[in-house]
Amino acid sequence: MRLPTYSTLFHIDPMMRERVSDKLHLHLSGSDFDEVCAHLQQMEVIDRGTSVADGIISEALATIVIAKLCEVHGKTRGAEMDSEGDGEFLATISFLYEHYNERVDISTLVRMARMSRTAYLAKFKRVTGTTPGRFVAQRRVEVAKDLLTDPSRSLAKIASDLGCFDTSHFIRLFLQHTGITPSEYRASL
Repeated sequence: MRLPTYSTLFHIDPMMRERVSDKLHLHLSGSDFDEVCAHLQQMEVIDRGTSVADGIISEALATIVIAKLCEVHGKTRGAEMDSEGDGEFLATISFLYEHYNERVDISTLVRMARMSRTAYLAKFKRVTGTTPGRFVAQRRVEVAKDLLTDPSRSLAKIASDLGCFDTSHFIRLFLQHTGITPSEYRASL
């Protein structure tokens, strides 16, 4: 099951909080806070155990906590953004984050954000510190680092999974962003 606000809560908001606004912190109501705290306290007690069942229960509780945070975030963030008119813009950042392996035309993002091309690109740069193309490239490199931990996965397969044109394109992209080749990165793990 995918949580629709997971990437926004754990990836997009922290990045934007650093650059734009502290108001993107998640705020829990008293009852939501109590519920999350109760689960965390249960996890603390269970984590002291050593059985396999304790580990499974602890992971289940962690999933419940994450789901609750995403639920609250979806409700509160939607209300905040609708009142400020930034919801569509932020949705484009989440869209790029999730669809890093697809070719996305700037006109698609502009339509989603309901902004002019110039205004969208200026706001994107102000909020993220980069361009949409570089944002996607950076995201591809992040994902590539995870994929490179699997030694059975070929560079060609990783390139394909990332949406790169071919292996050489992937190698150039990775080298440009990290200063080393994917093979060198893999060897350093």
